[in-house]
Amino acid sequence: MPVWVAILLGIGCAASLFIAIVYAAILVGQPTDQSLVFGSYLFLALGLLMFFPSLIALVFVVQHSTWARATSIIAGAAFCLSCVGIIFGLPVIIGAALAKPRQPAPDWRPR
Repeated sequence: MPVWVAILLGIGCAASLFIAIVYAAILVGQPTDQSLVFGSYLFLALGLLMFFPSLIALVFVVQHSTWARATSIIAGAAFCLSCVGIIFGLPVIIGAALAKPRQPAPDWRPR
């Protein structure tokens, strides 16, 4: 997996966590306007929906796991749920789809 995919996943992970924290802070302030409460819950859920897949994908990419490609594509699709997230989501999907599979290490044992 290219390094820039991990960087985009990290930036997207931080941005989505920031979104979730901002709207959680609004809800903690106990707003009285019902439309503000509904919108805050909606954007909090969206932030968390983008955060958790990107965090899991980032961990798998850093560990060079075989699941890195699949989780990166899922995280990219989750980023595409928001307009700003498309900036991170599409390159992550493209980078994960075009990444070459990891080759097994050669066997160096004498025969």
